[in-house]
Amino acid sequence: MVDEATGKLLRTQALNARARRVLEIGTGIGYATLWLAAAVPPQGLLLTIESDPGRAAVARRHIEEAGLSSRVIVIAGDARRYLHKVSGPFDLVFQDSEPGIYAELHDKLVALLRPGGALICNHIREGSEAADALAADPRLMTSFLPTGDGLSLSITL
Repeated sequence: MVDEATGKLLRTQALNARARRVLEIGTGIGYATLWLAAAVPPQGLLLTIESDPGRAAVARRHIEEAGLSSRVIVIAGDARRYLHKVSGPFDLVFQDSEPGIYAELHDKLVALLRPGGALICNHIREGSEAADALAADPRLMTSFLPTGDGLSLSITL
């Protein structure tokens, strides 16, 4: 689960991007989802994929209690199996799944972003394999932030 500072950063970035379409990988219990969904306009969409059905159910309940269920779709399943069915473009993608699958999802997530769209990855430390891949990708301009568990913020060029 992200901390409050990370949640505020997510919401700020979604507002800054005027995000109408957001994709989140790794819903958890929906804490970051709520921060992002609050920035999406009522006619917008936040699609989030959670591998654990129990956590997805808890997230759905939290989203409903917050009055945001009209703009959020929670899919319970493995993002590696569902991403090929997702069509973009998205204004913002938040990658918060297990760090071990970041490399496998990287190209697909970048391809789903609009030009100038934002890719935010959680659990990223500068110098890690995932961080090096982000920094080396010529399609992205990436910064690393020492917030929470470590974040990267990439903008598609």
